Amino acid sequence: MTIWPSFSGGVSKACATTARGARLSSISSSRGVAAIEIAPRGAILAPDEASRQQALSELAKASDQVATEVARLRGRVTDAQALEDIVRFEAAFSSYERNVDETLALLQQHKVD
Repeated sequence: MTIWPSFSGGVSKACATTARGARLSSISSSRGVAAIEIAPRGAILAPDEASRQQALSELAKASDQVATEVARLRGRVTDAQALEDIVRFEAAFSSYERNVDETLALLQQHKVD
C-alpha cells in the first residue's frame, strides 16, 4: 500500500489564502513549506535509515518554522477576517500534520512501500 499525505491540494495552495491586509502567501514562499511538502516523501523513499532520519529532521524543523511564521503573522494582523483565515489555515495545517504522523507511523511499522 502506498500512502502520500495530502494537504487539500498542497500546502502552498492553502497558504495563498488572502484577507484584508494579511497574506498567508508569504508563508507559502518559505523554505519551511517547501520542506513540509517534500520531507514526508523523502522519509518514505529513503534508501537507508540515515537518510530517513535526515528527512524526518528536516520535517520537524520545517514544521517549527511554519508555526513560527504563522505566529508572527498572527501578531501583525488585527482584521477579524484575516484572523479567521489564519485560524482556517492552522486547522488545515494541523490536519495535514496528523496525516503525516499517521503515514510515518505506518512507515515505522513497515506498512508503507
